[in-house]
Amino acid sequence: MQRSALTVPQATAAAAFLYAVLFAAHIFTAAQNYERAFQVVAGLITVMTFSVAIWIQIIGKFSEIEQKIRANTTGLVFGLPLSVGLSWAYSEQSFDVWTTILFLVLTTLTHAVHRIFILTNKA
Repeated sequence: MQRSALTVPQATAAAAFLYAVLFAAHIFTAAQNYERAFQVVAGLITVMTFSVAIWIQIIGKFSEIEQKIRANTTGLVFGLPLSVGLSWAYSEQSFDVWTTILFLVLTTLTHAVHRIFILTNKA
């Protein structure tokens, strides 16, 4: 039995810290009118929002299925509210039902596919 470098809560905290750094970077790049940098950071935030569990698993270096499943569940729990916030940002700081539903579905699908890969020993 190989021990991972981090526990699921530790890897989740590290992923949250990374997300917070990206969020701060997006505010900074927007305030400085660094358009290309803003687009890159916004893209990274988008990818991370839709795939929180994968980032937790990568950061935690998990090898056991139980850890991967727990990371997947934790990632989905955090990813869903983040996707609502992201949909608000993509809708020019307003609430759009269809964008919100789309982002929630994308987050759920990403995490569902990730879970399937875990259960078939491909993740």
